[in-house]
Amino acid sequence: MALIKCKECGHEVSTKAETCPNCGIQISIVAKINRYDWLKWPLVILIILIVFPAVCSRLPGFGLFNSDPIPSFQSLVDDAREKRIKAIVGTPDSAKTIPTPAPKGKYEPIAKYGKEKVDAANKVMDLVKQDCNVFVDGGLVVEMSHYINDKNELFKYVTAIANADAILFGSARSIFVYDPSKKMIASADSFKGIRLRD
Repeated sequence: MALIKCKECGHEVSTKAETCPNCGIQISIVAKINRYDWLKWPLVILIILIVFPAVCSRLPGFGLFNSDPIPSFQSLVDDAREKRIKAIVGTPDSAKTIPTPAPKGKYEPIAKYGKEKVDAANKVMDLVKQDCNVFVDGGLVVEMSHYINDKNELFKYVTAIANADAILFGSARSIFVYDPSKKMIASADSFKGIRLRD
């Protein structure tokens, strides 16, 4: 026999009593509810553990036996890089006609982008090399010989370098742009895009 508190008056009453001897409220229903109250949370957790996986296994991309492969992080980055290059440069002429896989080994930009785009990219890089010190050190480093104070002009300048380098190099790589005082003023990469720094 256990004692519980009456919900009405707070007096201690036996769980076997039908009514509270103090206030007369019916106790047996309240006692039965309180007696099984401890089962409420384990039952809710058990339902969640059974129902949630069953519902999620029906959704695409979830479940243990789902046939949809989950793409790797690198494949997502590669897809984003390709979309960004296509958005900047446009669809290569070779992709419009016959899709041919690039031979492994040597990269041929003319085969991928066409002679006009490669010539334009070479012209951009030649102008940049005339005006700046350009070298590779963990990415393409551009040390400018003059200041560009207008942020829009600097953004266009870095965008042109990034586009030309992507065409000539074969993929987007990190680019670091420094002003004449050797302060980094802009950077570009395939993951975060072009960023101007203060």
